[in-house]
Amino acid sequence: MHGFVGACLGLASTIGFGIGIAIRGAGYADSPALAALLILMILGGVYYIVSSVRFGRRLKAEARAGYTTCVGQAESLDEVDWKSARVIRLGTEPPMDRAELQKRTDAVRAAANPGVRPVP
Repeated sequence: MHGFVGACLGLASTIGFGIGIAIRGAGYADSPALAALLILMILGGVYYIVSSVRFGRRLKAEARAGYTTCVGQAESLDEVDWKSARVIRLGTEPPMDRAELQKRTDAVRAAANPGVRPVP
């Protein structure tokens, strides 16, 4: 999700920057607004890179531990619910469809938090 947010930030600021340059007919140095958009573009790119690296490291660490929190990423690994830290599907089981995934996720979260009902 974080990579998606960074990518959206970068894309929006890049589009705004391009439109701003086209309207003003000048570079970013002549306009504080365009300079701010350039800074946003750079920050969005850095955020995207850092998030991607952290996400990749997390996936590798999970795989080394024998599980994943990303559903459908690796069929041979146990799938664990990221909220409750409980197993949803064993790596030896076949992949699940959406309905089965939701049913199992609701069940493990209910078991982890007795008395709390899942939001429909």
